[in-house]
Formats: sequence, structure tokens, C-alpha cells
Amino acid sequence: MSLLSSNATQELRAIEETLEQQSIKLRVIDLNLNPLECKKELLPHLAFMYSLDIANLSVDEQRQYIHNAFEIRRHQGTLYSVKKALELLFSEASIREWFDYAGEPYHFEANLVLSTDVSKVYDEAKFKKTDELLNLAKNTRSVFDGFEISLPISKVNTNVIGGGVFDVCINNELDFNTEANFKFYGGVVWTV
Repeated sequence: MSLLSSNATQELRAIEETLEQQSIKLRVIDLNLNPLECKKELLPHLAFMYSLDIANLSVDEQRQYIHNAFEIRRHQGTLYSVKKALELLFSEASIREWFDYAGEPYHFEANLVLSTDVSKVYDEAKFKKTDELLNLAKNTRSVFDGFEISLPISKVNTNVIGGGVFDVCINNELDFNTEANFKFYGGVVWTV
């Protein structure tokens, strides 16, 4: 079925035929623009549509950031927007406002609990991106004081049977080469 009139030129008919053949190759699944389900190659284009910077984020973090961008922008300047931006990169996070820690008026800090998941990476890029997101989500008057980081409480239970030698070596390494302020809390509980 042609959309062209009966007196269309041969060139227009050839173009229409070529386009019809190309459109058959498209599949509906390729046109999925939901950031949670689309192909990862589409994420930079979706980020561009919302004027988002998704550099230094994992693919899952990019998907969540783009998905929640509308919500963050809609509530920009509110505590809700700041919390939503913080939750994009850290699963256990909260905001402490100035009156909760005797800070200067309109200042706040982010309280983070690092994950026990060893595949999670906490590097300078992640904290820089979090700082950037918080500054975009907050109102103009508020000032971000820095991060308060708690290490998760970890438990190791070991049962040694027999007279063998048991050697446990756990290496935790934190290297924050950044200008942000940090406070660390937490520890490890051993049961042997």
C-alpha cells in the first residue's frame, strides 16, 4: 500500500520502496526507550535528552540515574530530591541537616554505609559524581559539608576442627584521594 499519489514520480516511488524494505528490518524491541530495559548503547542518547552526565557510572547506575532524572528535576531544591540523588549511587544513605549535628545554618552532610558486596567500588570518581549529583539536586542556599561514612558491621564465624593451622587474612583498603570531607565509623566483629 502506497502513501504516494497516483501521479508520483519514479524517484519518489523508488525512495518509498527503499524505506519500506528498511522499515521491515526494524524490530519493536529496538525502539524501547525505557532506561531500565533498553540496550546499553541507547543510554548516552537518553542521558543527552535529559542533559545528564553519566560519565564514571556503571551501567546499572546509569539506568537508575536516567530513570530517576525526571523525579529529581521535578523536585529539585527539596530534601526529597537530594535524598533521591544520593540513593542512586548508595543503597544505604541518608541526609543529616545542620540542626541535627550543630552545623552552620543550611548546611547538610551525607551519611553513607558502605556495602558488604565486594563487587562495589568506592573510588574518587564515585564520590565526585555523588558530590556533583547532590549539588545539582539541592537548592541554591544549601551547602554540602561532606560525607560521613560508616563501615558495615561484618561478622566472621569460624569453626576449626582438628589440629590444623588456620590462617585468616582480611585486607580492607580505603584510598580517598579527594578534597571532600570524610568521617568514618564502624568495625568488624570476630567470633573464633
